[in-house]
Amino acid sequence: RISANIETTRGSVLAFGRQVTDGEVALWRAVAPATDWWLPVPRGRGIKQMVIATPEAGEIGYQVDLYGPEGRVEAHAEGVIEPRGNSVVPLASVTSKAVGLHVTTTGPVVPALRIDSPEGLAWTTGSPVTAPVWLLPGARSPQGGSGSLVALNVGIEPISVSIRSLADETIVRDLEVNGEGVLVNNLRGANGYRVEATGPIVAMWTSQRDGAGSAAIGIPLQDE
Repeated sequence: RISANIETTRGSVLAFGRQVTDGEVALWRAVAPATDWWLPVPRGRGIKQMVIATPEAGEIGYQVDLYGPEGRVEAHAEGVIEPRGNSVVPLASVTSKAVGLHVTTTGPVVPALRIDSPEGLAWTTGSPVTAPVWLLPGARSPQGGSGSLVALNVGIEPISVSIRSLADETIVRDLEVNGEGVLVNNLRGANGYRVEATGPIVAMWTSQRDGAGSAAIGIPLQDE
C-alpha cells in the first residue's frame, strides 16, 4: 500500500488515485486530510477493508464507530497509525449487510474503502462532512448490472429521505431511515440523483455487474 501527500507552492491542483489490477482499473478522488470522517459501506461480494493513511510525521490515534443492524457500536476498532503510514481495518465480519463507519483521529488522516474481488477492484475515499442534501452526479447502472444508493443517517432520530432524478426532476423514492441506520435502495440510474433528507446523512452510489462493483461517495450541498 502506498499513500501520497501532494503539496503545492503555487496554484491549485485536482488529484485522483488510479490502480490497475489484471486489466481492471479503479479510480478515486484525492481529498484533504481531516480528523473526522464518515463512510457508508455497501453490502455485496468482495473483500472489504478500510485503509486509514496519514501524511503527518508523528503517530496518530484513531477510533472507528460502527453503524449497523444493531445500531451504533462505539470503538468497533481503534489503534495507532505510524508516522506517514497507514492502518487497515478489516470489514469482512461486519459487511454482510450495509453498514456505516465514523472515524475520529488525533491528527489529520484520510480513510478509504477498498473492495477487492476476483472480478474487479473498487476504491472510494470517505466524507469529512455530513449534510441533508447530496448530489450523485452521473449515477447510473452499468449495462446488465444494477446500481444502489447507500445512505447513512448519522443522527439518533428517524428521518425521511427523498430521491430525485436529475434526468426529469421527479421524485422517484420517498423513504424512512432509522436513527443511526443505513439505507440501501436499488435504482435504475438516471444520469444522476439528488438526495434530500430531513436530517444529516452521508450518501454513496454503488454499482455491480458480473460480481465486480464500484463505489463513489456523493457530493454534499451544504449552503442551500
